[in-house]
Amino acid sequence: SFGASAQRRVLEADLFKKSDLENIILTIDDKEITLARFIAAFNLAFQLNKLPILTEKELVQFIDNFINQYVLYLDALEKEVDKDVLIQDQLVNKEYRLLLTKYLNEEIAQKIIISDEEALKHYGQNKSSWNAEFEHVKSSVKREMKNERMISTREEIVDRLRKKSNIRYNDLL
Repeated sequence: SFGASAQRRVLEADLFKKSDLENIILTIDDKEITLARFIAAFNLAFQLNKLPILTEKELVQFIDNFINQYVLYLDALEKEVDKDVLIQDQLVNKEYRLLLTKYLNEEIAQKIIISDEEALKHYGQNKSSWNAEFEHVKSSVKREMKNERMISTREEIVDRLRKKSNIRYNDLL
């Protein structure tokens, strides 16, 4: 039973005992889905949804859709759809982009903090670019500054990594 946890849009794995997370909650043929895997799929599906309450009907509907998608996935595996080179390339590309996004967020975005004072100074130096008083555009100024710093920080990281890496391509060039 999901109890109070199902009343929220995010199921927190921390609310469950570690041993419970390893419990199999769904079996389709010989494939088993643990509570941990279900929670991950549930949270991924609802990550962009802003509604604060999840009704029992929505939970049942999600579970039904989850099962439907999973049986289709198993059928695709059985028919060896995953052997298609284009599908494999797309999966590798998706994994690459997800990992890179997480890395850039952790290594750059989360570490850049723009103070109100910095934003006000930037606003003053670029006042002609803004058509409103600082208080009305403060968040936009901060966002612009953060984006600029993220780009320059990313370039610094890439430069540092390229210098310490042995990169070779087509020796004829």
